[in-house]
Amino acid sequence: MGASGVDSGAGSGAGAYGGTAVQNQTATKSPRPAKLFTQAHHDSKTGRGAVPEPLSPVSPSIGRPLKNITKEFLLEAVGKVKPQFMSVDQHLSKQTHLKLHGLRLGPALDKLHFVPGVYVLYAYENQISSMRGLEQLRRLQQLYLQHNRLTNMDGVDQLVHLKKLYLGGNRLRRIEGLQACKELEEVHVSSQRLAPGVSLEFCPNSIVGIAPSLKVLTSSGNQISDVNVLGPLKNLQSLDLSNNELAMVQSASAVLAGPRLLQVWLRSNPLALNERKHRAAVVLLAPAIEEIDGKEVLPVEREFVRRLDQQLRRRINGNKANMVQLNLGASAGAWPEVPRLAAIHP
Repeated sequence: MGASGVDSGAGSGAGAYGGTAVQNQTATKSPRPAKLFTQAHHDSKTGRGAVPEPLSPVSPSIGRPLKNITKEFLLEAVGKVKPQFMSVDQHLSKQTHLKLHGLRLGPALDKLHFVPGVYVLYAYENQISSMRGLEQLRRLQQLYLQHNRLTNMDGVDQLVHLKKLYLGGNRLRRIEGLQACKELEEVHVSSQRLAPGVSLEFCPNSIVGIAPSLKVLTSSGNQISDVNVLGPLKNLQSLDLSNNELAMVQSASAVLAGPRLLQVWLRSNPLALNERKHRAAVVLLAPAIEEIDGKEVLPVEREFVRRLDQQLRRRINGNKANMVQLNLGASAGAWPEVPRLAAIHP
């Protein structure tokens, strides 16, 4: 994992935090709320792991051209028997969930005006390169477009009722156009197919626009080295920045210090090697944190880390005070007593 720190078990030693053991402490587990975002769910939805091969205009495995959306195509995709008393248009207009995943659709999603009532659209694993047509789904709340060919987010600003957005495994270089999405609660943009050395960017205006509502953000595997732009996300509860290029916990301190952050993934970043105790640093930064890299943060661990931090701070402050006295004594031609020096260097 690359992360090192205190074992999450109650009553375990704390050697990773400086060699001092927690003495016979037992942690009483309080009932924890259901996880907002489990790791298994995360992996299946965002495509963490191997980045899929770029898709071609013609599916190489089948050798047939891309499909376009038609009324007949939608009727077949719905898969429900049309009531005899309804016309095809009426039947399509009643649909709320539309499953179009893995059907070689592309390059856009035209003709969606036949299904204006859809609020959940599954269109992942296609060859869609444009969001054109989505503006016809004014009621859309959940959009699954992972593993397509998207290079921009033009048109997403029309989806003002969007709550969940899945765009992992595309070719996006910038997350933008979300200012009008005031109800957005989850954004999943992991594993963009980017050129070496190119990192995913976040539009500051979009982040400010969705900050009041956003609860879950996943952006693993995007070569990100700086996430200061995410600072306004004070209502975030689950954050995945694993497998990026973050060198220090402090480079993500603005977003980690969010008062509601419960879960965070930071493994497979340089900080996991450069900062041996990055878990402790996260515990100190995130006041409500319950889970780091899939491992629970127990009350006994949180208390130990905070006490250790206080001891280190007192020691540093004491050293500074003694150094001031040393300097004053030297300038006055007198030296402090030996016991005082012994206190600094036991």
